[in-house]
Amino acid sequence: MSEHEQVSSSSAATLAETESAQRPLIFQSNGLARGAVLLLLGALWLLSHGYSGLRHDARLYALQSLANLEPTAFADDLFLAFGSQDQFTLYTKLVAPLIPNIGLGAVTFGVSTIGALLWIVALCVLVQRFLAESSQRRLGIFFVLGFPGFYGAMQIFAVGRALATPRVLAEALVLVALTVWVGRYSPVGRNQPNRVGLWAGVVTSLLLAATLHPLMVIAGVLLIALDWVWADRRFLLAGIVCGGGVTILIGAALLGVSPFGRLLEVFDPAWLLVIEDRSEQLFLSGWEARDWSRLLVLATLTFGAIRILDGWRARWLGCVLVVALGGVIANGVGADVLNNVLLTQLQLFRLAWPLHVFGPLSAGVLLTFALLDWRKRQAPAALLGLALALACVGLSMGQTILAFVFACTGVAGLLVPRLSDALQRTWVHRLAWTMGIVMVGIDGFARVQDALSGSLTAEFRASAELVYAFDTPRVVFAVLLLPLLFARLRWVGRWGAVVLGLGLVTFGILFFDQRTPVAVAAERRTGLEQIADWIPPGQQVLWQREILYPWFVVRRPSYFADPQGAGVVFNRDTALEYKRRLGLIGHWGEDYSDLFDGPPRIADWVTRARAVCLDQGNLFGLALESRLQPREPAEVGGDGSISDDPSQSALAYREFSVPGGGEFYLYSCSDVLAQP
Repeated sequence: MSEHEQVSSSSAATLAETESAQRPLIFQSNGLARGAVLLLLGALWLLSHGYSGLRHDARLYALQSLANLEPTAFADDLFLAFGSQDQFTLYTKLVAPLIPNIGLGAVTFGVSTIGALLWIVALCVLVQRFLAESSQRRLGIFFVLGFPGFYGAMQIFAVGRALATPRVLAEALVLVALTVWVGRYSPVGRNQPNRVGLWAGVVTSLLLAATLHPLMVIAGVLLIALDWVWADRRFLLAGIVCGGGVTILIGAALLGVSPFGRLLEVFDPAWLLVIEDRSEQLFLSGWEARDWSRLLVLATLTFGAIRILDGWRARWLGCVLVVALGGVIANGVGADVLNNVLLTQLQLFRLAWPLHVFGPLSAGVLLTFALLDWRKRQAPAALLGLALALACVGLSMGQTILAFVFACTGVAGLLVPRLSDALQRTWVHRLAWTMGIVMVGIDGFARVQDALSGSLTAEFRASAELVYAFDTPRVVFAVLLLPLLFARLRWVGRWGAVVLGLGLVTFGILFFDQRTPVAVAAERRTGLEQIADWIPPGQQVLWQREILYPWFVVRRPSYFADPQGAGVVFNRDTALEYKRRLGLIGHWGEDYSDLFDGPPRIADWVTRARAVCLDQGNLFGLALESRLQPREPAEVGGDGSISDDPSQSALAYREFSVPGGGEFYLYSCSDVLAQP
């Protein structure tokens, strides 16, 4: 190589390095910047997906796994007595044999961790196939990990949630199927004349996912089918297949084949009332403004990416939008209007879960376009990038309505040149920055106030209080987002980002365990060994406040607790029995606050407790947080003497301590019924 060529090569490398350094950190291509971004992404995941153990649906699947091992031990539990969702999944049958060998805690932690890691790996491979530019990939993954991921109402369901449930495993397998499918559009896939391997990979992944969680597979099947019909113009064949499928479905419904026979059924008023009271998130009427805003933000971002991308990527995002919005509409018609049993049980709003993967990816596409295309748009692009960034921050922090406003502004500005020029004015810049600062400030002030009042930390142990008190995952997302997008860091700044990433990863590892003391005791089955000796096997117990104690520590069926109502939509008998028992003790409430509003008195309590004990012959007793005291003195004499009513003597009880502090008092039904 000549000296001139060496100088030219060196100059070109220097120019490329200079141009890379002028980009935001997340778009820089050198190894140090990539390492910093990788560390920050890891920290974001650790802080957003801490290990919470037996929480939410993980409790239900753990109980069903134990019931597979000991069917008679939990036969009388309200959640299992009339059947459960266990018949639709192989997960509990696969997990149950592991519990006696390695313990419930190890199984819970293993499934949670492995499921989350598989989900992340499947996501990264899918993003690698779907997005062409590395800058879009990095930013898209950042948003997928940073967004809360909730879909539907009441923040119950979320994509990629690290819980010991089959849902996260099924989602990962569906992402694998989508990855295999979009691989047909890669240069290698286009040159493959034989598509047998492609279809085999897709079908195998979807079938495996269906054995774990059938509801999560429906969205993947519809996405692939719609893209196949749209891309290959298979409209006639699609019509024939749909017609045949509908015919088979109607035939199965007429023959009463389960669960398709429910397509011809509607909820009777009594059953419907229980579902609306206990599981209103299944109906669109139960959605709040923030739930609709979250959906609309992601739909707006996806629509904007469709206008920027071209070819099969734009078509694919269009399929994602059609499936998501179509599922929400179908849920409104089937559940809210028709009250159809099968359509309600399918929970068709869950078809929107892929939108909560591709929506954040679309945000990455839009921001890359706005920030790296500065030569064409210059100032407006920077402002529109800020608007989109604030939309992402607002969505992460729960400010969904403001996020929707920012998203609409950013997308419209990118796609409408006249609006883009109008947004170049100085006062618009100032307004955008002011709204962003106010949004983050109000959210931060509210969280600090809640933390100081103790309302967010009451149920968490000390090591996890800091994480949840100030809602660290959302704060980290908001604090890291703008620097990553707008900071043009050179050598020193990149090392600073690496140090920050290492610090946050260390913080995330230290506070990764976010279990409550009750959850720890439930996984280890420690602290209440003597209670298992007091309560005979198979007998129920009504335990105040906490379902983990009877299910996983004592290993006894529960008479009533709110989580046992999770299956009211799937079984009419469960729903009516749940309602009946709730009516029997409903004036106590979930935490029996009415009963324990002040020192409980035997006379008030016996009437209520007697009815519960007479209701179920298999009920051993009640575990209460407060000791029952005798009633106030029956008579006060004229000389001030006090005469007690002998019938109001205190009941016999057994006192015991629970992990994490606190006392409980166990009263047997035999003593309750013997009380005059």
